[in-house]
Amino acid sequence: MKFGKINIKNYKILKNLKLDFTDKKGKALDIVVLAGLNGTGKTSILEYLKEKLLIENKLSINNKIAIITVEKGIDDGTSFMYFPANYLSVGFFSDSHKNKNDIFLKSIIKYIDKLVFDENKNPQDAYSEIRNIFNNIYKNFDLKFRFSNLDRNRDLFFINEQNVKIKLEELSKGEQELIQRTFTLYLSNIKDGLILIDEPDASLHPIWQKYLLEVYRSFAKRNNNQIILATHSPFVIASAKAEEVFLLQTNKEGNITVSNPKYSKGHSISYILSEIMNTDFRNNEIVEDYLSLVREGKHKSEKGQKLKKELDELLKIEKLSISEKKTDYLEKRKKEAKKFNLNKKARKEIISKLKSSQKDLCCYCECRINYKNQHIEHFFEQKTHKALIFDYPNNLFLSCEGEPETEQEQKNRKQNITCGHKKSNVNLENVNYVLLINPQKIEKILFLYLENGKIEASKQCNEQEEKKVNYSIKRLNLDCEKLERNRREAIFRIGKELFILSIMEQKNYIRMLLNENNDEFPAFYSAIKDNFGFIINI
Repeated sequence: MKFGKINIKNYKILKNLKLDFTDKKGKALDIVVLAGLNGTGKTSILEYLKEKLLIENKLSINNKIAIITVEKGIDDGTSFMYFPANYLSVGFFSDSHKNKNDIFLKSIIKYIDKLVFDENKNPQDAYSEIRNIFNNIYKNFDLKFRFSNLDRNRDLFFINEQNVKIKLEELSKGEQELIQRTFTLYLSNIKDGLILIDEPDASLHPIWQKYLLEVYRSFAKRNNNQIILATHSPFVIASAKAEEVFLLQTNKEGNITVSNPKYSKGHSISYILSEIMNTDFRNNEIVEDYLSLVREGKHKSEKGQKLKKELDELLKIEKLSISEKKTDYLEKRKKEAKKFNLNKKARKEIISKLKSSQKDLCCYCECRINYKNQHIEHFFEQKTHKALIFDYPNNLFLSCEGEPETEQEQKNRKQNITCGHKKSNVNLENVNYVLLINPQKIEKILFLYLENGKIEASKQCNEQEEKKVNYSIKRLNLDCEKLERNRREAIFRIGKELFILSIMEQKNYIRMLLNENNDEFPAFYSAIKDNFGFIINI
């Protein structure tokens, strides 16, 4: 259900207010942003729509009566959701004494129960699905926590950066507000419906406000919903299209009027504040003091010249165009890139250290690394973890290029690309870092390399570790035809060499290959160790 034209004749401070939530083609907008100063009726519009839907169950739109089905709770075919500014209200939940954490917890439990009991998934797979949803929603937010699980008492837990489990109420107010107002939506089953949100930016960091609208836009588009939100945030307004922004103002007669700005998306915050929100962000005291000196003819005094200089600096900042700001941003990014990608000396030094620490082997598949077959691998992808791009050695490894070798493999290129490339640009699904094994974090034997070149979870793995192994093998394509063949050939070649040696010579040969003090390890070191390491102890 989407609303186009609405005429509010007499509701609170709103008198004969006509709203047209349609685009140039007459199609109802997916996103509507109500902006304006306090007292201009943003919340009143939301409450008007809520009352019409919940109490009368009808609303005149384009001279037609739309009948709305409103059901209690979420995930029950709900066609309407309302998020007020000071509490979380879903569907028919009342305005009073509802604890928003309880409501959010119930939405998580309900979603998990649906996966487990209706779709016959085991709890771990249900948690994994929720983690994937969580990671996808907040991929641009650089959150310091992630979804974990429910315990036996059905308490909800997250995991922080120190891998410590924490409860929902232990998150900051901003973090709680963010996930309650967005994650709840994605766990709901609302489709073809209306979602009203008052001050979604409350308690949120400006960087989060910047990406907030895209989260809502994605959800609205995916489920054919219309989201109408009221905001004071210039960051939210700056991320909206002009046709989506409805600026509410009070005219000379004291009536509320509505208009669309000429521009909004991509503009500077100073432009949004001054031109759209009609807010003077400058220091008026400086202006008044200088004008006072001008009237007295003292503007050329030492004080006047000082004030004039301050005003000139403010005007210079205001006149900085968007293109100039964009240029500054790009230059800053270039400098960062140069620090890592373009500084050949630093890059060479990092590669040398990584090759030494990894004994010349790829961090994932253990192929031999050489200067033609190597790249610096970021375990956490650069596009989603920008703060870790230059984190050496915690986030940087050396990986092979993972390129196909035979003519047939070239034809089946996607199937045979492995390691870092498979993790990132060839695989469209978001990486699940909870399940992907970090080469630097392995504390026990997790992989078992078989004689036929295949790889599987070690017998020492528990259930969760086995899931991590299976996910990592699939995600990095470590079981592709190329790697299986190369492992198999390496095992066969060493076996053939051992065949003509005495027991003592065999022991010395394997001991030499697996010597931890070697500067280099043979390709597929772990496969060799799993298949021939026992000889040393004969």
